[in-house]
Amino acid sequence: MYRLILFNIATVSVPNLISRSPLRRSFSVVLLALALGVFALLPATQAVTPAPDGGYPNHNTAEGDNALLSLTTGANNTAIGFSAL
Repeated sequence: MYRLILFNIATVSVPNLISRSPLRRSFSVVLLALALGVFALLPATQAVTPAPDGGYPNHNTAEGDNALLSLTTGANNTAIGFSAL
């Protein structure tokens, strides 16, 4: 009397829907721009010249703030502490 009618319903899973979304690409671009912005705002790291514990000319060695700051001549000097020599 009545025939059974079957419908084929195509379902799209959520992961496939997200992977096709243009929001996924724009999210990646925004995330990359944010990461680059954070790194751009970090303070620059700079080396100290001369390096601590040596590196001065004429075999001089200094440790501490402003040690050997006013030394103009001399060799084999050692300065330890705040404003030494």
